[in-house]
Amino acid sequence: MRQLLIKLKKLFSLIPGFIVLVLLIFISLFKPIKLWELNSERIGHFILDYIEHLYLLPDSKGYLNLHYFSSTKIANKWWKSFVERSLPTFGSLRSAVPIYFIFKRVRVLSFFVKRIKLRPTTLYGSRFLDHLPIGLQTLRIRFSQEENEIAMTWLREHGINDTNRIVCMMIRDSKYLEECYPSTNWSYHKYRDSKIEIFTSTINWLMARGYTVLRMGKNQAIPIQLKDHNFLDYAFQPDRSDFMDIWLFSNCRMIISTGSGPDVLGIINQIPILFVNYLPLKGHHQNAKAMVVPKILKKKFSNDLLTAREVFLADLHYAVDYETFGIEVEDLSERLLLNCVREFVSTIASGRKPRMSFLSFLEKLELPSKDLHFNSLSSVSEIWFRYVESNRNPR
Repeated sequence: MRQLLIKLKKLFSLIPGFIVLVLLIFISLFKPIKLWELNSERIGHFILDYIEHLYLLPDSKGYLNLHYFSSTKIANKWWKSFVERSLPTFGSLRSAVPIYFIFKRVRVLSFFVKRIKLRPTTLYGSRFLDHLPIGLQTLRIRFSQEENEIAMTWLREHGINDTNRIVCMMIRDSKYLEECYPSTNWSYHKYRDSKIEIFTSTINWLMARGYTVLRMGKNQAIPIQLKDHNFLDYAFQPDRSDFMDIWLFSNCRMIISTGSGPDVLGIINQIPILFVNYLPLKGHHQNAKAMVVPKILKKKFSNDLLTAREVFLADLHYAVDYETFGIEVEDLSERLLLNCVREFVSTIASGRKPRMSFLSFLEKLELPSKDLHFNSLSSVSEIWFRYVESNRNPR
């Protein structure tokens, strides 16, 4: 009896979706429909889906374009409201998707949905911006005057008066994903996390030069034990908000990130980004106004450092892959990190040319140009490059 009740419950749960699909079929008799999915669970994908939809919508003028969120779980509620300003979104469409696929797979029923197309979430994954022509990725996030006033009031309450001196620092750890998605084993990309303590010297150096450093994040694991009027551990502030998350990443002077969803706002808004402890090197956003500093990779049995060429070619995306190939992954040292930050601030963040563009990096190592995107703007830290090339055998 219990199994029967469970099956009946699943069957009844499909009824709302069936009703919605029948309505869509009726509308499609008059105009073809395209359903666009927005991945709302992860903020980086959520932002990129929105940008991708805006960019591609002109090619779908002959359709009735309807958008829906992929889940009831929303990574950033303010961003959801922002998306709803310009895209017609309907939560009920999500329930129709499973029924739609049933119709598509059954030959007798597929006729009814032939004028309905489903476009899944970001076709290019998290790399959509890399496929845009130069200039088109500058789709700045526009805030209303009231929203800007709210943000400026918040900043003044925290003693921050100059937005042009704000540095947003995003240091990846595993707590957010583990708490939000406890059923998923996230250890497969634990190599992307960084130790918070190696950033202390960098924060102090930036503050000494008049910058205000905000440690960003949601559900971070460890607070930074630093007391200074030019430093705010925003991730642990009781008045941290989804709105300020987006506003700060869209209006700061520069971003220092270990590679996490919100930093994509820096690419869209053409804000200089320093990607540190970033792996894999080949996977970075080449169209960002950015400098990349990978982690240090060592051969487990000899303790030799991988060369810059080997780091680039080790295009590994899972922690188990590094273990399989006998590669140890280490954070940058506090000193090396600081030196790379100095390089970044003195070049890209100051509007100057980088010492080593990604193109010159590939040419120096005689790597194929097929790995260079046509709209590449990024660079690789020359200091990191010299370090790994001169310390191949640190024993």
